[in-house]
Order: sequence, then C-alpha cells, then structure tokens
Amino acid sequence: MKEEEVQNAQTEEIDGLTYTIVEIPRTKKVYKVRTLTNNQLEDIARLLFRTDEQKTTEETIIQDTKIAAKAAAIYLTPGFWKRKLTYWFKWRWFYYIKQYDNAQLQPIISAGYGSTPYIDFLKTMSLLANQKDTQMRMTVQEAEKILQELSSKVNLKDSGNDSEYNDNK
Repeated sequence: MKEEEVQNAQTEEIDGLTYTIVEIPRTKKVYKVRTLTNNQLEDIARLLFRTDEQKTTEETIIQDTKIAAKAAAIYLTPGFWKRKLTYWFKWRWFYYIKQYDNAQLQPIISAGYGSTPYIDFLKTMSLLANQKDTQMRMTVQEAEKILQELSSKVNLKDSGNDSEYNDNK
C-alpha cells in the first residue's frame, strides 16, 4: 500500500474523533489510527532518538528491525494507560506472533505520520524559541546594566580613595 492509497484511505468520525482506517496488506486485518496525542509523540521521539552506546553493532541492527512494530503499537494505542498496559504486548504480537514485515506495517505508520499535528507543533516550537531569545536578550541587557552600575560604583570609590590618599601625603 503506497502513501497515495493511505491518503485516500477511509476516514471515519466516532464521538468527535477522526480515525483513519487502514488495512494490513496480505491480511484481512483492519486498524483505526487517530490523531496522535502528546504522549504518543513523546513515545515516538523516545523510540527514534534512543542512544544505547553500550550495545554492539549486531544488537543495534536487531533492535532496529523491531522499530516498525513498536511504532505501529504506539500509533494504535492512543490512551496513556492503555499504552502503558498493552504496548509491550502489542508490538511483540506484531513482531513475533503475526510476524508482520515492514511493508505490512507501513500503512499504519503512514497513517500515523499523516495524523501528526506537526503544523501546530512547529508553530508552538517557533513561538517558544522566540520567547527564549527574548528572555536571553533581556537577561543580557539586565547583566550589562548591573555591570555598568557596579563599575560606576567602583570608579566612584576609586576616585574617592585617591583624593584621601593624596590628602594624607
């Protein structure tokens, strides 16, 4: 199933939530993928950006073959507690029991990728980056102001001490 087919996949609205209905190739199994929640986005990020430097190359390659099954399990379990309770079982079900390959899991992953609220995410990250720059700029300006005040106080003390030193001679 190609991305065009996933984009043309059926969408269904249940209780105000929009689901994309995808079918696993070479099977009759149908799954519903909905818009990702923040917890799902965090779990996907953790899955994709994990760093296990202690593993050998062989262990890393074996681990990477399981990523599609793990991502599909995250996409199909939207609730926090549902994912905490069933994620470990679901990805193993896909990988070991059903033995879905990457081509079979691709429609779920494509539908999940398509349901990522990335525009809102990018807007939010842009606003937060601007806020951070503003805060840093304000901090630099405040630091410069404090340093100027300190240097003017030191200059006043130095000039006052010089006159006293000269008077004592």
